[in-house]
Amino acid sequence: MREMARTMQSIDVYVHPSFGSDSLLVTNLTGHPAISLKAGFVDNRPIELMVTGRLYDEATILRVALAYERGTDWHNQNPKLT
Repeated sequence: MREMARTMQSIDVYVHPSFGSDSLLVTNLTGHPAISLKAGFVDNRPIELMVTGRLYDEATILRVALAYERGTDWHNQNPKLT
């Protein structure tokens, strides 16, 4: 928790892939707010990115998520079902 708090002191948000258990593990153990967003498709499977913020600063990650969704069209796209 201390290491994550030190890391987040110098940044507003951390944007990273959401695959793997490490992303969720860190936020679950430290309590940092996070949101996952659609980021495209690979082999017709959706991929996501995660925006993690400072403790008690949900507003910033929500503003980043809104700006991302307004700037892309990924949230309106779905994989093709075969």
